Amino acid sequence: LRKVGGADDAEIVQADVTDGAALAAAMAGCDSVVLCTSAVPQILPFSIAKVLFKKVVLRRAEPGRPKFKFAPGGTPEEVDWLGAKLQIDAAKAAGVKRFVFVSSMGGTQPDNFLNSIGKSDEDGSGGDILLWKRKAERYLISSGLEYTILHPGGLVDKPAGARELTVGVDDELLGQAFRQVPRADVARVCCAALTEPA
Repeated sequence: LRKVGGADDAEIVQADVTDGAALAAAMAGCDSVVLCTSAVPQILPFSIAKVLFKKVVLRRAEPGRPKFKFAPGGTPEEVDWLGAKLQIDAAKAAGVKRFVFVSSMGGTQPDNFLNSIGKSDEDGSGGDILLWKRKAERYLISSGLEYTILHPGGLVDKPAGARELTVGVDDELLGQAFRQVPRADVARVCCAALTEPA
């Protein structure tokens, strides 16, 4: 937001999304919120070596994928569902007028690869990042707040405004070969959602 002129340092507030009191303090006096938080997976280094061995040495056509984990307190359930819920509740309590939720493409697909990241092989627990985001979206919809939900495709670090943006509903754009969008364009859409009439 800062880079595209949507806000300055005095208007951007940070807080721990798992701390309701910190969120309430951060949102006091705010009239708008952009939620762009997400659990961040950490790759397990040994799993990369395993995949490379299968691919290079054993020459397997399907060497598998690397394994990931989430830090304690930073799982998709804790950040993308419970943390988002706390942000929505804090925004509502603060009287926020506009709420923009930057979610992710793929939330209509339970079998999407992103849902497998961080999932336990033993009991299937963990992971499901897109499903937790979708649950938070439904919570926002029922909250009574004025909202905009964005489902950007694969985020890339490219300049904004270099190409036409494509818009769709319920992941219909997943069928397209090219689904990347510059982060700067997502920020521009967030600013427009905050400043343009609904």
